[in-house]
Amino acid sequence: MSNNADTGYPHINKLPVEVSYLYLHYLRHQISASNIEIDRKLISNLSQLTQHVASFIDSFTDLVNFTLVHKPFYTCVHSSQSGGLWVQLFANHYDLPPQKLGRELKPIYLLRNKIIDRLAFCTFNAGLRTFERVSLEMIKNLIVDSYSGVSSDSQLGVMTSKNIQCLRFIAQKSRILENVLCHSMQSQGTSNPLLHAVQVIFLPWFLDPSLNSRVPHVARMMEYSQHAVYQSQADVALFFNPQMDRLNLEYVLHIGNFFKHHLTEIGALSDVHGAYARLQAAMRPQAWREKLAEGVTTLTAHWIGAYSSYDDGNSDVDLGVFRMNPPTSNQVIMDIVNGGYEQLATLKLHFDCPVDWIPAFDRHLKRLPPTKAGGAPPPHLTFGGSEGEFDRTDISATRISGILHAIPPQEGVPGWQRVSFMSYTLADTHRLEDLHTDQDLVTKLEYLRCYEG
Repeated sequence: MSNNADTGYPHINKLPVEVSYLYLHYLRHQISASNIEIDRKLISNLSQLTQHVASFIDSFTDLVNFTLVHKPFYTCVHSSQSGGLWVQLFANHYDLPPQKLGRELKPIYLLRNKIIDRLAFCTFNAGLRTFERVSLEMIKNLIVDSYSGVSSDSQLGVMTSKNIQCLRFIAQKSRILENVLCHSMQSQGTSNPLLHAVQVIFLPWFLDPSLNSRVPHVARMMEYSQHAVYQSQADVALFFNPQMDRLNLEYVLHIGNFFKHHLTEIGALSDVHGAYARLQAAMRPQAWREKLAEGVTTLTAHWIGAYSSYDDGNSDVDLGVFRMNPPTSNQVIMDIVNGGYEQLATLKLHFDCPVDWIPAFDRHLKRLPPTKAGGAPPPHLTFGGSEGEFDRTDISATRISGILHAIPPQEGVPGWQRVSFMSYTLADTHRLEDLHTDQDLVTKLEYLRCYEG
């Protein structure tokens, strides 16, 4: 390839080799009086040819260099007739949002590339600075537009999304998860709720062991998370209001950080990290696999996970005192994860079987938000299930009775659902319908646990 001095176009050598070669060939055959007919054809096709070649340029920096090579290139790329080019460039990297024209995609494409190039150098303390706000809005749009206009992968037979690939790249390369508990937990100041929502949505990548080197566990925050998850539901709840339409996203982040410590940290307060590390990637938390929408959809039938409990009989820390005092690194509870077993717990859910539920359960775990007089509950599905294999004739089986209901969009992002269930084992020959009081729950059940998430 000729050097810069030979071409007179100093940016040509910054382009990919194939693009540089094509345009060097064109530049060597510029308009001349002896070949005017050929040049007229070149001029008439230049815009189309330029836009076609530009559509194959993946890098935003390469595209900028391309427009600086020759003034007609800049004109063709940025003209009012270049809508098709921007649709193609956009589709090369992102899912096409619905009802957007090519000229509308150009500013979105340019802004996204500019922000993503800078994200690696940005620290999200509270999500309040101008660049943080703009970045979070961009990420929200990537989330909402994911799986727009995409079809199933012919080889894998599943939906694929370029937005999901981009979001994973952002989670891996940016610092948005580096301080997952946000600024407010240390300073008690305000923080952007959209930052909380994005970080909750990014939790599958936060819990991905392969990203641990780039998304570190903030060890000094574990005491804050443990303090939050052991609070009474009367003081810290999943929702801010009885209508169950405003999620306490910071509380959810604490739960995520708490289990990240136990599941991914060697030397944590439990030994389940080995079992979690041995799971296949597809068995760990995953990002969503279809376009997000309001409503309720069934969950996967097979669950693998962990639960934690407090052993008041073998702890040096009184739970009441622990809850009242501010969190400190000197007062940490030894969590009992999965009852002390190293393996992960398994659940099997069934959306096609009768579901047992008694009023006594509702006193401890509200299945649905309250409705106004004459109002309808939110869309919901009930389910049964068990821990391990399910056998309705086995009186000693640990059974699951639960419900799944829709939650309104949070910070402009749809697709939220609340899942809640009771996990219980009947004692002797008692029947669930014979349990009416809290005392019955104590005396006629060998085991009872409430779950909400």
